[in-house]
Amino acid sequence: CWGRGVPRGDPGSCWRCPVPDRPIALVTGAAKGLGLEIARGLAERGQRVYLSGRSHERARAAAAPLVAAGLDVRPLTLDVEDGPSIEAAATRISREATRLDVLVNNAAVLLDEPYDALDVPLDLVRRTLEVDLVGPWAVLQAFAPLLPGTTMNPWVSRLAMFRSTLPSSRGSKANRLSGLPVVWFSKSVNRKLA
Repeated sequence: CWGRGVPRGDPGSCWRCPVPDRPIALVTGAAKGLGLEIARGLAERGQRVYLSGRSHERARAAAAPLVAAGLDVRPLTLDVEDGPSIEAAATRISREATRLDVLVNNAAVLLDEPYDALDVPLDLVRRTLEVDLVGPWAVLQAFAPLLPGTTMNPWVSRLAMFRSTLPSSRGSKANRLSGLPVVWFSKSVNRKLA
């Protein structure tokens, strides 16, 4: 039940008890904004959440109030543009949790927002695609060995992808563009892991 309507004294059922099969989640880009709220919501539902940020200081500062509230949130340094950072994060979770039930690729940048599609500097588009498309793909590849055989049905998501498919006159063109392939590979991986 992971915390929904189970008496406190029922070990192995209540999410507040130290249950070995508690769902394990990783949220990238979780040091602020939407990612932080996703991490909070998953933790409130009884999941152990690895809250990642580009720096250890940011991740630790974001996780501190959640930990103080009694939630199982662990700060994690993970920069989706940095391969060694991704590998180090995967190694840590592999060592501590041995599996991953939920992967939320939320890390993203909005660099080209003030520009029109016809005048945006292409170096900003390339950087956006590196973070918003290649980054989640690299994270998925690094954590894929932890996803199969989990106790829950694993899913892979990138919340910005929902925004990217909505028509809008504002916002990052490159961010919306990068969301489409991320939707495709997320669905593809979900089918494979189902």
